[in-house]
Amino acid sequence: MPLSMDSIPHYTLTEVIVVGILAEVLLYGLISLYNGRKQLLPATSQPCVPVTEKLASEPTYCLRNGIYLPFSGKRVPNRLVKAPMTERVCTFNRETEVDHGKPNSALFRLYEEWSYGQYGVIITGNILVDKHHLEAIGNPIIDRTLPSQPSTDPTNAAHPYTSAYAELALCARKHSPSSLVIAQLNHPGSHSSDKLTPVPVSPSGVLAAPAMGESYNRPRTLTEAEIWDIIDRFAYAAYTLYLAGFDGVQLHAAHGYLLTQFLSPLTNLRTDAWGGALEGRAKIILEIIHAIRRRCSSSFSISVKLNSQDFLVGGFTVEDSLALCILLEKHKVDFVEISGGTYDSMVTAFTYARDSTRKREAHFIEFSEMLRRQLTKTKVVLTGGFKTADGMARAIEDGACDLVGLARTTAAEPRFGASLLATRTTRARSTLIPDHIGLQIGAAFVQIKDVGEGREPTDFSQPEEVTKFLTALGVAA
Repeated sequence: MPLSMDSIPHYTLTEVIVVGILAEVLLYGLISLYNGRKQLLPATSQPCVPVTEKLASEPTYCLRNGIYLPFSGKRVPNRLVKAPMTERVCTFNRETEVDHGKPNSALFRLYEEWSYGQYGVIITGNILVDKHHLEAIGNPIIDRTLPSQPSTDPTNAAHPYTSAYAELALCARKHSPSSLVIAQLNHPGSHSSDKLTPVPVSPSGVLAAPAMGESYNRPRTLTEAEIWDIIDRFAYAAYTLYLAGFDGVQLHAAHGYLLTQFLSPLTNLRTDAWGGALEGRAKIILEIIHAIRRRCSSSFSISVKLNSQDFLVGGFTVEDSLALCILLEKHKVDFVEISGGTYDSMVTAFTYARDSTRKREAHFIEFSEMLRRQLTKTKVVLTGGFKTADGMARAIEDGACDLVGLARTTAAEPRFGASLLATRTTRARSTLIPDHIGLQIGAAFVQIKDVGEGREPTDFSQPEEVTKFLTALGVAA
């Protein structure tokens, strides 16, 4: 039988405190406490007020300027990006695989609500390319071996998975037809929960440390034939999305997942063509790009989400990241989205990010500035930490980035982008959730689930909502 999100086992409070990150399995159980107590979203919501021209001196002026992506030629209507966040609302059904990982009404509702935000680019949460290797329960999946998916290319646009992804793209554009809709593709590698994947895979069989409330089984080392199969899986998924009407795909090479594992000297100990120097460690990403280009039109955008560094001694460095981005530009990547750290180093990464943010609002802005000076065509998306129109505009005007990524802000306020562009607001809603990455991610999960189920997102600027949330977790306010 399909597994309900609210039936997933809970972790103990001790585990939550020791790890420092709330396990998503606990969150989905607790989210049910919020069900039924908030007003449903109106069935006939009105589109946001159209953006009007303002004086060039206003902070939002540069945010409203469109920009062209250098290699696909696609136009982004404004500088705001709805950054990717894992949604985990799809059906999980490993027994019969009927509708397993297929986009559903909750995902459609979520992206229709984000379409009201008029973001220049909407990037989905990670879509997994292998049904046996998931980031979490509830992931959307594209796998050529799932029922109703053809064994070769998905050229029949009427088959259930292609048509479901086509519906998802339509929902994301419904109230903002000029927005670009990009799908993020991922393989977790060794970072697939031990409850989901008995034998994960990785470049070199290095065991992943417990992180984000999860522990992992020891992975086995991929053979070269298996690496080529993974490359084909990414290309197959991209082609499915191309046929479904998406504008492009983003390869997830951040946060410790498989592509990150290939990039890091700590997890890639290979001595063959897929390891060694940076060019070898990056080979899988470049081969995926080539495979997608062979299947899809040159107007189909390819981008990469990348760590500025992984904040681990002996790991993926700032110098590696800069060199890789220059390499990606040579391979006609439209934009790179900058993040920081793996889940193993999340606390360190976001301690650094907070220090950076205190100075100039955005996380990892110093690296973004260095990177943008090195690139001549590929655009830079900087995600994390932005709260005000002034901060966003300053980052663009100062040359730190080309586009501004917003993630948890859009979980709290899906329509925030439209309000900002129309100058109805100049800053994101404040939150009273404690300054702890685990609690903040947990709150965003609550809000994503709210919207997917047709409710207004929980307002964590209200003390009573924060108290309910923390009390449900057994955490002192």
